[in-house]
Amino acid sequence: MSTILGGLITGTCMGVWTYFKQSDKAVMVGSTSMLMGMILVGLTVVVVESAVTSIYICYAEDPLLIQRWDPEFFEQMSEALHQRLQYRSARARQILNGRLDHLPHTSSI
Repeated sequence: MSTILGGLITGTCMGVWTYFKQSDKAVMVGSTSMLMGMILVGLTVVVVESAVTSIYICYAEDPLLIQRWDPEFFEQMSEALHQRLQYRSARARQILNGRLDHLPHTSSI
């Protein structure tokens, strides 16, 4: 989503600027700028996403290392993980109960 938004903003700005300078090339410059903006924002997002993934992997392998490194960050990570797991558990129970409600009830003999 951010990649598309970055491309649209870049393409629009450059297209408008080119329209006022040389109106016959506005579409070409705008579309090229949009593609370049999408590529640059995409590269930036990949770097940030990789950093976040690396922190999650470090937390999964040795949580105490992060606690020694930054106790406040460790508490934030632990709390976020705890909330996420509670949400997923509640959602799984809700889905499972919804599926079980549709099953026919059999009486025991």
